[in-house]
Amino acid sequence: MKFLSIFIITILFAGNIAAQDANKLLKEVDDNLMPESYESIRKLINEEPDGSKKEFTFYTVKKGKDKIAMLYLAPASEKGRSTLRLGENMWLYIPNLYV
Repeated sequence: MKFLSIFIITILFAGNIAAQDANKLLKEVDDNLMPESYESIRKLINEEPDGSKKEFTFYTVKKGKDKIAMLYLAPASEKGRSTLRLGENMWLYIPNLYV
């Protein structure tokens, strides 16, 4: 009985250490995938239920945790559109809205 108790306590303790290591690893992965500041060019392909696709290309700049600007580069119908996010506030600029 004593052996069983020690075995169970050892397993529970080892599981706790493994969980802490896993959480640390996940945080490191998240930090690498979402750095505090970066610049990027991204392509988004929007696929509709009918199978049609539309591709968008963006230039994005992020500074700190709450400052992000994004400029549409393509397609031509969206080119020049941009968004700015500061904290919980977001603005959208649509240059051809009144054309």
